[in-house]
Amino acid sequence: MLKKAFLTNSSGILCSRIFGFLRDLSMANILGAGIYSDIFFVAFKFPNLFRRVFGEGAFTQSFLPNLIASSKKGAFSVLVLVIFSSILLFLSLFVVCFSSGVTRILALGFDSSLIEIASPIVAIHFWYLLLVFWVTFFSALLQYKQHFWVSAYNTALLNIAMIVALFLAQGKDELEIVYFVSFGVILGGVAQVGLHFYPLWKLGFCKVFVCGVLEIKKAFLGGALSASAGKGSLEVAKNEANKASKASKAKSLATKIKSELKAFFSQFLPAMLGSSTAQIASFIDTILASFLASGSISYLYYANRIFQLPLAIFAIAISTALFPMVAKSIKANQQDKALQSLKKSFWFLCFALIACAIGGIMLGKQIIWLLYEHGKFARADTLECALVFAGYMVGLVPFGLARIFSLYLYATMRQALAAKISAISLAVGVVFSLIFMQFWGAFGLALAGSLSGFVLFWLTIKAFGFAKFWGIIADSKLGVLLVVFVSVEVGILWLWLAFVEIP
Repeated sequence: MLKKAFLTNSSGILCSRIFGFLRDLSMANILGAGIYSDIFFVAFKFPNLFRRVFGEGAFTQSFLPNLIASSKKGAFSVLVLVIFSSILLFLSLFVVCFSSGVTRILALGFDSSLIEIASPIVAIHFWYLLLVFWVTFFSALLQYKQHFWVSAYNTALLNIAMIVALFLAQGKDELEIVYFVSFGVILGGVAQVGLHFYPLWKLGFCKVFVCGVLEIKKAFLGGALSASAGKGSLEVAKNEANKASKASKAKSLATKIKSELKAFFSQFLPAMLGSSTAQIASFIDTILASFLASGSISYLYYANRIFQLPLAIFAIAISTALFPMVAKSIKANQQDKALQSLKKSFWFLCFALIACAIGGIMLGKQIIWLLYEHGKFARADTLECALVFAGYMVGLVPFGLARIFSLYLYATMRQALAAKISAISLAVGVVFSLIFMQFWGAFGLALAGSLSGFVLFWLTIKAFGFAKFWGIIADSKLGVLLVVFVSVEVGILWLWLAFVEIP
């Protein structure tokens, strides 16, 4: 089951990232790395952060355990949907009304003229937040039923919509292109939501939602109706005992639903922070990069996009498949089964992520040249972006491995501890970013983020337990095989670089 779910998730993510790279290629070719691309990436940064934080685990890691434990799954699901949708709708309306102030926060280094240009674009992008939540919520429900392909493939629709928008915008001025792509983001989000409807209906979630609405009506309206009905005619008085019983049951149901919601929300915010260190660090980097030379934001974006590819295909894909299994094993008091699944995932990720990290660092210039050096993206941009990419790749292994061990904390309802660990690693990263950017610019920001990844990994393993961790890594055969594998890879790449140069 784990292998099948992983292959489904990784293939879907790979498909999405291929379209994502085609999108970035088109963006680099049409806008290059300049002020208008910086404006778009600033506007897209927070919605994209929100998509990664929600879509890549934060919501699911708190929602799924509570959904599994809930005795009123319908009411619980409907209320979570309504509460989050209401908050995000209000937030989007707030940003529309105060877009200039929000834009100043997102791009502290922009002057007044750039803020004026970027503000309406930022307002457009914030509507994507509501769509992202709906996508994540529906995907979490499908994952509860071990249904993964929709959540794996839906992101490709966003990238396809943006590619189509770029194609339609060819020949227009740069600001118009930014508007076209921004509306493409919204249309892509609508398509992502629509993809979930048929699987949800097929798996019976429509009935779950209807039952949930009826449970909510019974819990929060039934008691009130019964109580008011008890004051009236003599005929009503005869049924007073029956109505009082119904009111008591409604009150009990309402108390149960409220307690389940309280448990979820007490874990959600810690889970959101705990699973999003890399994304939040990247978001802060964008703000800090607005103080650096023009193009720095774009270098960070393009480099981070490639860094996210192996992280998504391997670490995120396997953690998405692993989490429901670990959570259910923990709930069933089958800890050995959960640890065995973690062990398999750990060694697989070690081989995959170390290979990607070494390849990315040694072949950074070639990768950036191949993907982005077209049109307005010049050789100087390639060299700067490759350096930033190397800084990010240093942290690939710790970020990826920390992700699967943090699942154990979420499954055992220790979201607050995971949040504390993430907050510490994030603070360390910000301090290093403020120092390193003074000397190495955008590369310093990327390297500081990677150092925070090592802090995150160490603290996560400490919380997981060194004894359990040693039981996972204590495999001499796989350890020797890993050393041989890395040595062969380094040797091959060194020989290849000795004879091949960028044209």
